[in-house]
Amino acid sequence: MDRRRLYGLALLAFFAAMCLVVSTGVAEVAENTPDLIYVTPSPAAVEETSPITFAAAVPKEPTIVRRTSKPAASVGSGVERWRSLVERYFGENTDAALRVMQGESRGNPRADNGWCRGLFQIHECHAAKFRQKTGLAYFDGVFDAEANIRFAAYMSRGGECWDAWSVKP
Repeated sequence: MDRRRLYGLALLAFFAAMCLVVSTGVAEVAENTPDLIYVTPSPAAVEETSPITFAAAVPKEPTIVRRTSKPAASVGSGVERWRSLVERYFGENTDAALRVMQGESRGNPRADNGWCRGLFQIHECHAAKFRQKTGLAYFDGVFDAEANIRFAAYMSRGGECWDAWSVKP
């Protein structure tokens, strides 16, 4: 089975599970880790669903699932803590850079979606250039806030070109 088909099936299974959770349980965003969602079954769902179906679909204990959609692109407190560092590399484009950062990681320097990492979600295909521009190996430095910001400034030409990002300012 090719990768795209396997990915599509995994994505379909995830969305089906999330639809079931939405109809049978409660999902809430964790306060300190906005990229995680805690899912807990509702009491009504336990009563209305057969034990076999319910046990297979929704666990009785809270479960942690990764958020797959990107948050809104407004500037929030998570990214504001990086403002002075972003200003150093982006200058007059600081607000635009913070909006992209908000959409990519919500200001979490440990953000990781499996392919892209850090505040600006730098893809590992940039590993060689990342080392050249920051002096750090990709997997050692991509979670370093300053190195990630510095490399994002390089990639975006100081905030003038956001073509490499799915989130735009």
